Amino acid sequence: MNAQYSPKHQRVVHFCGTIERNKDGVTRVLSKIHDYNVDQAIASLFVTASADENSEMPHITVTGIDIPHYDGYKLSITPARIIHRELRQEQFQPSLVHLHSPCTLGRAGQKISKWLDIPCVATYHTDFPSYLKYHGVSHLEQPLRVFLRRFYNRCYATLVPSQSLSRSLRESGIENIHYIPHGVDNLFFHPNFRSQAWRDAMLGANSDKKIILYVGRLVWEKNLKFLAELVSDISGERTDTQVVIVGTGPAENTLRAMMPKAIFLGLKSGYDLSEIYASSDIFLFPSDTETFGNVTLEALASGLPCVVADAGGSSDLVCHGATGFVICSQQRNDWKAALKMLLDDAPKRKSIANAAFEQAQNYRWENILAQMQTLYTGVQEEYQRRHTQTCHLVLISSPLAVSPPAISSASSYSA
Repeated sequence: MNAQYSPKHQRVVHFCGTIERNKDGVTRVLSKIHDYNVDQAIASLFVTASADENSEMPHITVTGIDIPHYDGYKLSITPARIIHRELRQEQFQPSLVHLHSPCTLGRAGQKISKWLDIPCVATYHTDFPSYLKYHGVSHLEQPLRVFLRRFYNRCYATLVPSQSLSRSLRESGIENIHYIPHGVDNLFFHPNFRSQAWRDAMLGANSDKKIILYVGRLVWEKNLKFLAELVSDISGERTDTQVVIVGTGPAENTLRAMMPKAIFLGLKSGYDLSEIYASSDIFLFPSDTETFGNVTLEALASGLPCVVADAGGSSDLVCHGATGFVICSQQRNDWKAALKMLLDDAPKRKSIANAAFEQAQNYRWENILAQMQTLYTGVQEEYQRRHTQTCHLVLISSPLAVSPPAISSASSYSA
């Protein structure tokens, strides 16, 4: 008889590069997964190379080395057999492995799922091949896509947060793709957080200026050179705008020099971030490498018209002309025209802001994570069904039923 799985049977081990709170969009997603699991009494454990010292998320920290020019991210160098030994010491017996990065840690998770004979799923959080053009190594894109195809096709299912990316990955040969978007905290990101006091602090005596906001890591693969050029054009042509930048990263010092009139606020979270979104007027996000665009959804929920690139997840989230504008990532004149319309037409800007808020209500975290749990259950049941069928075929085709050798110690594994 096949096992019937329910959330109370699920014990999920997540393999992720970092769980530092608010480090990036991925860590915010992981934090929401953890909170949901706690509410639903679902057991989970996070294996990571980088964690906050006082993190509330149950985790095992593995040894990692710093990744050059990548602001605090680490690459795991801990063998899979050591991680498996740590799981045994924690007395955590997972029923499913969930991978959040195709790195050495993700590969270790795949090995461990095979050793434990449990299914392995992955989320395609970051489209690394699209980053390469920003680092002058575009010729490596095809080999990297081949590697990723092999990596994700070892998984029982690959969760993808946007429809446009789903189509692209299917075309590249990745199988078993399941579309599940990310969500947004609709109480935390809301127009009600709009603050005139915050606007006065940003604008001073120029209270009639419109605030154009960017939120995200300050890394070149976010198309930030284009952002700086666009902001320079706007600042040179108009005196009624103020650009505000939220985030940190290795490109920050250069960007400050390129955008001397912009206000850089650094990394923000919690109430401060809610207030910043809601108190701005337009969200500007030219990144063409997003798999989803968490910050775009946060801006929509905060009631901001969004001007985003016609690529990646952000283009799925914004309805062109209704909740913002979706524009080819390098057509600077089209970006300027969209911004001009939003800046000059207050009724239209208000109408789009209202539509943005309404659209974001479709992305509630509790609904999104319930879909993920349903997928987990389906994967576990299907895995058990196939496993039972395979065992039955072995028994009827072999005169001797030979059990696989039990693994009694870490030395029995090859990393």
